[in-house]
Amino acid sequence: MKIIINYDTVSFVSQIECTDKVIENNLKQSIEENKDKRITDWFEGFIKGVKDATNNDKFSIEIYGCDSYEKDFIESILEIEKNFINKRKINFIDDRRVMERHNAVDAFIDYTLKSNEPIITNAIKPNQDRVKSLRSNKVEVPVIATMSSGKSTLLNAILGKNILFEDTGTATGTICTIKIKDSDKFTARAIKGNKILDETSDEIKPFFEKWNTYANKEKDPELELCLEGPIKDLNSSGMELNFIDTPGPNSAQFENHKLKTQGYLKDNQDLPIVLYVLDPEKMDSNDDNFTLKAISNQFKEQKQNLDRIVFIYNKVDCEKLGNKSFSEILEKVYKFLGKFGIKNPCVFPISSSYAKLAQLNGTLNHDEVGELTGYRHKFTPVPEKNYKGYQLIDYAPLTIKQKAHLKERITKSELDADLVYSGLAALKLYIEDYIANHHQKIQYRDLMSIANNVFDEIKSKIDLEKKNLEEKTVDEQKKIEERKKKEEEELSIRKDQALQEIASVKVNKKFIQDATRKTDQAFDKLKAKSTKTNLSPFEAKRLVEWVNNTISELEVSVKTDIVAKINDEGQNYLQNLKKKVGNKFNLKNQSFEQKSFNAQLLNKINILDIKQINGYKETETENKQRTVEEKVKSEKWYKRLFGIEDTIVYIEVYSIETTVINVSKFYNDKIEPKIKEFEALIKNCENASEKIFQEYNIAFQTLVKKSFEESKNSVYKTSDDELTRNEKEIQNELQKLIEISNTILKFKIQ
Repeated sequence: MKIIINYDTVSFVSQIECTDKVIENNLKQSIEENKDKRITDWFEGFIKGVKDATNNDKFSIEIYGCDSYEKDFIESILEIEKNFINKRKINFIDDRRVMERHNAVDAFIDYTLKSNEPIITNAIKPNQDRVKSLRSNKVEVPVIATMSSGKSTLLNAILGKNILFEDTGTATGTICTIKIKDSDKFTARAIKGNKILDETSDEIKPFFEKWNTYANKEKDPELELCLEGPIKDLNSSGMELNFIDTPGPNSAQFENHKLKTQGYLKDNQDLPIVLYVLDPEKMDSNDDNFTLKAISNQFKEQKQNLDRIVFIYNKVDCEKLGNKSFSEILEKVYKFLGKFGIKNPCVFPISSSYAKLAQLNGTLNHDEVGELTGYRHKFTPVPEKNYKGYQLIDYAPLTIKQKAHLKERITKSELDADLVYSGLAALKLYIEDYIANHHQKIQYRDLMSIANNVFDEIKSKIDLEKKNLEEKTVDEQKKIEERKKKEEEELSIRKDQALQEIASVKVNKKFIQDATRKTDQAFDKLKAKSTKTNLSPFEAKRLVEWVNNTISELEVSVKTDIVAKINDEGQNYLQNLKKKVGNKFNLKNQSFEQKSFNAQLLNKINILDIKQINGYKETETENKQRTVEEKVKSEKWYKRLFGIEDTIVYIEVYSIETTVINVSKFYNDKIEPKIKEFEALIKNCENASEKIFQEYNIAFQTLVKKSFEESKNSVYKTSDDELTRNEKEIQNELQKLIEISNTILKFKIQ
């Protein structure tokens, strides 16, 4: 069977192939369970899983993509398991290439942090605090334990000094930061916010006792303690290493201790490792059960990996081995931790008291010297007596090389041997190794994860923005076309309404009717005068004079009135047209010339020639009777006698001839045509006014149509300009997105 592991030393992502597909599924599940973990964290367990799956049959393995440190670690595991491996191949990446990828991650993150582009700043903004934390040179390692588990003793052992106050009760009352500093002595401070309340470099142990007692009494949430000074045999690789001493969270007397510790863990979710001190005498007690369950739940809520908890199995000297193997004791620890979902825990068995006393040797009292001697007797192997001691090196979670290094150290000095046998040297070596070889790797794993997430978010946002811009282009075109169509329809309606309004404007032709009526009235009087058939020449002459006066006066009156009325009505008609059309189209810049009617263009109506009446003279014969008396000889004799004549009376008929004018015929021939001329004059005026008004009408219709076309063209131009402007803006935005996309693609962070 052959197994191939493709591993990314920067992102910790692993992919596996196996020629046995059944086993491959199990191995893939194992890889999935260890997702986001470095290969050094899971490879040893993975090999054990392969052996179990194959019933210890031999297999070949190839590993690609690890760095030199990981290669050494893997080779040490494979060397142990060499009897089960046919062939092995490890293809590692040069550290310079790893550095190049780290630099690429840094360059990309720096680019996002400095960018002013909203699409980039919005992507990196939620990650800024975490990036700052991951890039920090500070390494904080909190130390957590239930009361009286020996946490303060462990820290004193790490410090190599008897500085921290130790008590079987509650010794730690608040958070205490222990900072490694290259100095000659330790300095302790009590701090509240940015203010230093108290400080000492001399009586440090009483100082801590005083201020922890004060913290327990006052329960001041802002009070913290700080200790700075040198720690021997602990190389921090240039990092600012701080141990964080936390109050025991299981104190029934001081509820604020739990809040302090849980608050610290909640506020510091990027902690590389957490040291949890177990006490064999109290393990599986309610205290540890409660505390571990609370921490486990808190880590799960924060989606933090429980594997970063390093368990210190303290007071290991309390364990009586007898004929037992120390592995049996560790199995008990593993089983206990398994209850909290902690698989494959990292457990360091330590005797803190032994390690502390060994470092203080030379300053110990008689009883303490006796204690140190007892520890050495218990922990130091005596080969000649076949006594192996506790063999803590063998059970420390270290590599073969690291264990070999510690075994070499035993021979250097008695103190070195004490520190190795007590288990403290193994813990310090683990912390050194973690800081030097793991911490930065994990930082860059998380930074790469952030970079990839930010990259993907930017890319996704760019793709979405591109799609939105493309859709926006189509939508904008559609909206503009719809608006253009709507505006054109509105303009068309306005045009039709304006034309209808123009058609609805009527000319008041009462002035024509008035002129006609005035003419008719004048000639009706003449006609009445002309009802007589004949007139005398004198009367006819008078009639002609009257006709001529009427013609002259009427012509002037009619022409004056009509011209004035035509001009007035023209102005009114023009104003009405402007009023009707002006609310539909803009007429501010339009000039309208009012047309004046010229009376001189009208035909002149000539008066009658008075001589014309001569042509209508007639001789009129009138038979008349008259009584005539005539003297005649009387038939009476006696009258004759006296010479008296008789008078006779009779009716005599006679004729008189008179020259008259045939007025009726004269009227029909001469005056009636003048009426026709006046009617024609009025009609000409009416036609002329109609022409003027029609010209106004046509001019306004033309204006409306022209304004409609201009407005429509303006709508088209506005729409086209807007479309062009939008397209240009969208193209600029697209170009900007393309430039951003091209820029981020240059960062090879994958």
